[in-house]
Amino acid sequence: MAVTKREQQMLDLSDQGLSHTEIAKRMGIQTGSVTRTLAMLSPDFASDRRRRQAMIGGSQILAGRINQLAGAS
Repeated sequence: MAVTKREQQMLDLSDQGLSHTEIAKRMGIQTGSVTRTLAMLSPDFASDRRRRQAMIGGSQILAGRINQLAGAS
């Protein structure tokens, strides 16, 4: 499912932990528009984004540990 730039902006702000009200204020739109749009994008989409972010974070931690071990040799 492709998303628009505005939808992506909403998703990014939501991922940063902003409330729907805060997102609406930043984007200059109504809170209901944010709520409807994020609901339309489905919880599955949001879960996939969180899962991908967790995988990236885990990979970065692992790479850091490998570099630490390599430097200790």
